[in-house]
Amino acid sequence: MEKGIQVGKDYLKASKVCFEKDNKITVTLKQGKNRQIRRMLGMLGYRAERLKRIRIGTIKLSGLKSGEWRKLTPDEVSNLKGLTRGKT
Repeated sequence: MEKGIQVGKDYLKASKVCFEKDNKITVTLKQGKNRQIRRMLGMLGYRAERLKRIRIGTIKLSGLKSGEWRKLTPDEVSNLKGLTRGKT
C-alpha cells in the first residue's frame, strides 16, 4: 500500500501503514480519493469492516462522536489557511 496500487484508472498510495493487534491497521493518507482505503484493501483481498478517521490535517477529532461537530479554534483556522496558501 505504501508503494502504491493501480485500481482501475486510479493509482492509490498510502503515506504510512502500520499493522497492529487484533487485525487492526492504521493507514495515513496525504490525499484521500473516493473510498481509497476500502479499494486498496479490496485489491489485496481484504475487506474493511470499520473505518475511523482520527484527524483531518492538523485537526484531531478525538472526543467527537459520529455526527457531532465543533467550532474550530482561531489557531486551527490559521493553520488550515496556511496549508492552502498559494494553491488554486
